[in-house]
Amino acid sequence: MRVTVTFLGPAASFAGRTAAVLEVAAPATVKEILEVAANECGFRVDPAAWAVLLDGRGVPPEDWDACTVDQDCQLTVLPMLAGG
Repeated sequence: MRVTVTFLGPAASFAGRTAAVLEVAAPATVKEILEVAANECGFRVDPAAWAVLLDGRGVPPEDWDACTVDQDCQLTVLPMLAGG
């Protein structure tokens, strides 16, 4: 399956690019997709510092192992936001 990973803000600096298009065997978990992205871009997404959106919806770090993707999708990596 084709996964487009978009890196926003400082994640783009760490990854050395704003996006990557990856071919990943289906099905794959969000964590497995992030591992493929890390191998491709040299940037590991630490759950404590980064938020991940799957097709525009947030995936909490505790669900990265359980959330399975079986079709083309978009992952977005952005800084964890807090405050109010």
